[in-house]
Amino acid sequence: MHVADTTSIGCWFDPCVGAPWVSPEQTADSCLSPSGLVPDKAYVPTALSIRMREASRTTRERITDRLREEPLTVSGLAREFELNAATTLTHVEHIAKTLDQTDQELLVAPPECRDCGFDRFDDLINRPSRCPDCKSEAIEEPAFRVR
Repeated sequence: MHVADTTSIGCWFDPCVGAPWVSPEQTADSCLSPSGLVPDKAYVPTALSIRMREASRTTRERITDRLREEPLTVSGLAREFELNAATTLTHVEHIAKTLDQTDQELLVAPPECRDCGFDRFDDLINRPSRCPDCKSEAIEEPAFRVR
């Protein structure tokens, strides 16, 4: 349990979050309950509080939520979550195993050759170095989505 204090204007302030638990429209008089001890329920999350809440979730949970929003490649996820590609690929493979136990599934758009359109690669997860048909190295990465 952490200790909360009041700011100079009398609003409830959570030092762990760093923001008052009031909306910008509220005045200092409406910040506290009549007893003066309970914070107002009109909490508006700030960027800092959102980051702190995100930090309490695992990387795999955050990646899974992101893949629910839109399809992304391993390099796109690695860039967004500031991880290397190998670690991100490990996370995606583990997410696929975890989703097997639920009613959700990890969908994979296979890698595709940009030159000839070949997309029947043996390994759908890893990006091949070149196309077996035309020998081109212009290969699109596989994209992942949770549905």
